[in-house]
Amino acid sequence: METLKRLILLGASEEGISAAHACGYHVIVIERPKKSISEKVTALAEAIYFADIWDTDAAHKVVEKIFSQYEDIKLILSFTELGLETAAYLSERYNLKTNPFETVRRTRNKNLMRNAFASHDDLKLQTFCGKADRLPEKISGLLPMIIKPNDGFGSQNVAYIKNQSDWEKWLRTHAQSKLEWILEPFIEGPEFSVETVSSEGTHTVLGITEKETSGMPNFIETGHIVPALLETEQKQQIEKIVKKALTVLGVQYGPGHVEVKWDVVNKRPVVIEAHTRPGRGLYSVSALSVQRSQPIRTWHIKL
Repeated sequence: METLKRLILLGASEEGISAAHACGYHVIVIERPKKSISEKVTALAEAIYFADIWDTDAAHKVVEKIFSQYEDIKLILSFTELGLETAAYLSERYNLKTNPFETVRRTRNKNLMRNAFASHDDLKLQTFCGKADRLPEKISGLLPMIIKPNDGFGSQNVAYIKNQSDWEKWLRTHAQSKLEWILEPFIEGPEFSVETVSSEGTHTVLGITEKETSGMPNFIETGHIVPALLETEQKQQIEKIVKKALTVLGVQYGPGHVEVKWDVVNKRPVVIEAHTRPGRGLYSVSALSVQRSQPIRTWHIKL
């Protein structure tokens, strides 16, 4: 007789709950209050609870209740940005398989990621981080640059700074902003998204997608080329630097979504961001449809 096993899923992801069922799990969902939940998730979930999944204390109270009512809970997962840190924190509290909380935190906080990369010449970049009034007033010798929220995601509030005049205008516009920002070099060249899966610290590249964007100044994604049209040496270099970045960050398990630019000036790949989740929308589907037969979320749960 097959042993019953359950997992807690932070965020009512249709893909996540479908993958969990494919792996033989009963799924208990925790979702944000007032967040709509699809009919599919409602039908597949064993139970649904509500809490702010980015609030570790609020989510912990609900998880305590779940553990008191259900047995054989093997995993606490999230495939959504807002639930990643909470899932890692709670997994550590209950001694479940997970990436370390500090690893997930480094992928959510761009400055912490850059600090982790600082001792590696092939990963480090010169960056500045802080609220607008703490950033340098003069950056003429470093231009062009990119400015974006330190803990942002989805290309939100990204701006291209071409010259000192642009920078002074940006500083005036954001003088009252309460956000923390990171200022980093603009890398000239095409951008790629690399989908990975990790198990016990060993990383496998599942696919590479070339991103098409609206370009300057906000770089909104407009399309994708799958698979990316890369020369063999370029592909090998990208895969090598992505695996190194994941190792340096301390990633042990699950999906990874790493954004890389090919520096056409220095002829090398540059890691821009790294995440312990699948790529949104097309990324995870396209990468796997080209190179694998199982969704990334299924790989994550099986690991």
